[in-house]
Amino acid sequence: MPTARCGPLPVVLVRAPYEHPRHRLGAKGTGHDAGQAAVGSGVQGVVQDVRGAFASGGRFAAFRQEREGGLATAAGLREKSWCDGRPVTAGASYLGYMQWAVRLYLDPPLEAMCLGPMAVVAPGLGGYGRRRPWP
Repeated sequence: MPTARCGPLPVVLVRAPYEHPRHRLGAKGTGHDAGQAAVGSGVQGVVQDVRGAFASGGRFAAFRQEREGGLATAAGLREKSWCDGRPVTAGASYLGYMQWAVRLYLDPPLEAMCLGPMAVVAPGLGGYGRRRPWP
């Protein structure tokens, strides 16, 4: 967290279903590099286990609860005194999917999305179990 003299700042949010030392904000080659760059530029970073994964309670259900969890997290961050109300999301692959899961539903919207490469086949993204070219 920044010191009190910094005031509220934007927050880079990474929500992850993974537990591994490389999946920390800023670890090289994990898709969190964008978050680390932002933190180095004077904003804050929050890494959260998704529901049912590792330190988070509940049961993990891939692709089925990311919108609800992401909306609740964004609302909670906006209530923090150290957050200026401008969340930014970051990550690649499943972490990228989690960004798209909340994008259309946040009000006010995300300040930005820092997407990395994605290869996701999931309900609502065009054919469960079938390959589709990137638009």
